Amino acid sequence: AVYGATDEGNFEGGTNVLHEALTVDEATARFSMARGDLERLLASARRTLLAARDKRVPPLLDDKILTDWNGLAIAALSRAGRVFGRPE
Repeated sequence: AVYGATDEGNFEGGTNVLHEALTVDEATARFSMARGDLERLLASARRTLLAARDKRVPPLLDDKILTDWNGLAIAALSRAGRVFGRPE
């Protein structure tokens, strides 16, 4: 519940994409737990999740730098700054 996982899944194919669905305060109230106990439990869960993630093949990384696109973006932002009178 804290990470938004459901039996039906929250993503394609019935899988779950984990996210912080509850704040620590919301979770302590929902599960009637002391804040320190919940924080220790969540820290342990994060270590378990990271260990599982480390076993996966990492996604491909697009590391090419497109100088022309970067230049266009810089020019557009510069022009927008002048038009809106915002030099920063």
